[in-house]
Amino acid sequence: KYHITYDDCLSFEEISFLKKYIKNRKKLNVIEVGPGYGRSAEFILKNFKIKNIILVDYESILNLTKKYLKKVLRKNDYNKIVFCNFESFNFKKNYFLDNYKINNFDLLFNSDSFHEIENKIIYKYLNYFSKISDKFFIKNAIAKYKIQDVSDHLSKKSVPKNNIKLGLSNEIINIFDNKKINAQSKKYLKKYNPYKKNFICHYDLSEIYPTCLLALFCKIKKWYNI
Repeated sequence: KYHITYDDCLSFEEISFLKKYIKNRKKLNVIEVGPGYGRSAEFILKNFKIKNIILVDYESILNLTKKYLKKVLRKNDYNKIVFCNFESFNFKKNYFLDNYKINNFDLLFNSDSFHEIENKIIYKYLNYFSKISDKFFIKNAIAKYKIQDVSDHLSKKSVPKNNIKLGLSNEIINIFDNKKINAQSKKYLKKYNPYKKNFICHYDLSEIYPTCLLALFCKIKKWYNI
């Protein structure tokens, strides 16, 4: 009766998590790093009051994002999107103020991409947006895992060396060991926290993909304004 994809389930889990902690009394300025084809942007626009949502990705990827979102969104919602090429942004000082008249974001959003990015780039993102975003939502893998633990139990292949270097959580663990999952979750939260102090953090382990943790870091001084 219903056409539901795996990605719909992921987005539903993310939005359900965010709605528990974000009281959307005003229109929000949101920025998403790594939107891919646009699944998260679609659900954000359909479930929250949005003033602007800026999507940052490589120009070649944003071409696909534009095509998808134009098909699934109403014109009014689509017009709230700003497609920002990473090549133009490239961590330039005051970039969003100078180009879009936005000096602060209510929410920075990242799902399923930081664990595929080089460490130095992730640290640049966290440092840059810690100053201009009140909240940071992240859902990424908390560790690396062996192929034999997930799909091919007879496989003797090790985790690819290049993959181990990506993301901030590089330890290889047994994803079915709850003690290791809990210990690794604490390390993950510490590594991906952009605020370091004066913050509140809410988090849950994904029920769909239990190697991923959903976390929302909130600056205390701005928390009561939403």
